[in-house]
Amino acid sequence: MLFIALAFGVPAQALDEDGDGAVDNVDCDDHDPARFPGAPELCDSIDNDCDGTVDETDGPTTGLQYPDADGDGYGSGVAQDLPLCPPSGVLVGNDCNDDDAAVHPGAADGCDGLDSDCDGLVDEDEATWVYMDADGDGVGAEPAILTCEPVEGYVDATYDCDDTDASIHPGATDVPGDSIDQDCDGLDAEPDPEPTGGCEGEDCDPIPEGLIGGACGGCAAGPTPWLGTLTSWVARRPR
Repeated sequence: MLFIALAFGVPAQALDEDGDGAVDNVDCDDHDPARFPGAPELCDSIDNDCDGTVDETDGPTTGLQYPDADGDGYGSGVAQDLPLCPPSGVLVGNDCNDDDAAVHPGAADGCDGLDSDCDGLVDEDEATWVYMDADGDGVGAEPAILTCEPVEGYVDATYDCDDTDASIHPGATDVPGDSIDQDCDGLDAEPDPEPTGGCEGEDCDPIPEGLIGGACGGCAAGPTPWLGTLTSWVARRPR
């Protein structure tokens, strides 16, 4: 079609083969939709905006960056004023080991004996906190350590309020009224109330309110011991 148009002197219709909106007579690469006049100029050693200049920028050409020796995207040391295009460093620092690409902030910290995520803790993603159990009751207290392996003398249960006495720990039986908090709940169990006496048993009826001992002040023998007391009191009333 193009040959026929040229042969007969008819102007050929411009094409846009990559569909980026720029026809082939102005598009510097009509097979790459990321390259056309007005496209953002990327720092990729390519003339993205078809102006004949590669990687130009209207902004600053240098900026503070951290050297990244291991190429993991996290730098170390002190930020320096380095070229931005192409980048000579990275914008994020705090890499605690810039010789190991597996070690940087945000990395998974497994059981390898390393602080892989640079947070000051070792193996915390897979390790377990265990607590010193000085009295051997199965419940520990501080100090605690983070470990991937069992440690002798340490357990994973905590909150022992007295780690020198094996009878004192959460879940222990609290002895009432001994001023000791055996179960570590912050309280000493109250003793059972003392029996008041006088009102127990089938043959022991309470004395009526207002008579000797009050409503439950004592008991006397017999099925209704208060009846005789009531009769005597009535007999002594003035008439």
